[in-house]
Amino acid sequence: MRDLLIGKRSCYAGNPGEWKIFIKNWKEKIPLEHSEYSIVKDISFNAPTNFDDKIIDTEKRLGILLPDSYKDFLRAITIPPGLHPSNEDFFDFSGFLNVNYIDWMGGIDGDYFNVIQGFDFHENEGEYFSYGVDFSFDHLSTGFGDFLMVIAKIDVSEYLLLNTKFHSSDGEFEAAYLTPSSIVRYPNFAEMMRQFAAIDCSLVDNIGPASQISLNKIDWIGGKLISDPWWR
Repeated sequence: MRDLLIGKRSCYAGNPGEWKIFIKNWKEKIPLEHSEYSIVKDISFNAPTNFDDKIIDTEKRLGILLPDSYKDFLRAITIPPGLHPSNEDFFDFSGFLNVNYIDWMGGIDGDYFNVIQGFDFHENEGEYFSYGVDFSFDHLSTGFGDFLMVIAKIDVSEYLLLNTKFHSSDGEFEAAYLTPSSIVRYPNFAEMMRQFAAIDCSLVDNIGPASQISLNKIDWIGGKLISDPWWR
């Protein structure tokens, strides 16, 4: 299957230092009643030395180059060792996967992978590359499951993904939040994290992507990690 380009730049403008500030603000502002379920609850900031070696090893194992936004995020934080997806307790695991364990959807959740492989997908629909408030839940097709990489697990059969089939002109993969009933797509990993932070901290409605106008009203999210986005 051929790669399709989003055809526009990603607008990613972050670095590890900015990620560290962003995640610290996020963790500090999570309401107490949400803290137990937050995707960043177990993240700390004692990044190991020579971490780039682990990233390089992972890229070799997967046969791709990871996007800068995700690599900068990994360089800024420490993810607990966690559980290997083959561990029987992985069913109840929630959080970001250790970089050594990120893998293709088929290797993480084979049964779910077989289900989404059967979804229809029409590559020529221009509406597919509409993000933000223009995102359409009518375009949920994921018949490109071979390209889906799991980077985090939210709940049973709920995952954060990088869709390596689609990338921006500067190499940022499309990102997605997959649940048993829907998939919400974002132009890149950094934008997905900005949206999740706003929802996690009860700053926007938990219905679809928030507008850039709404995000820009939040001082620690607006203008952070993303610069001059072309999506609304």
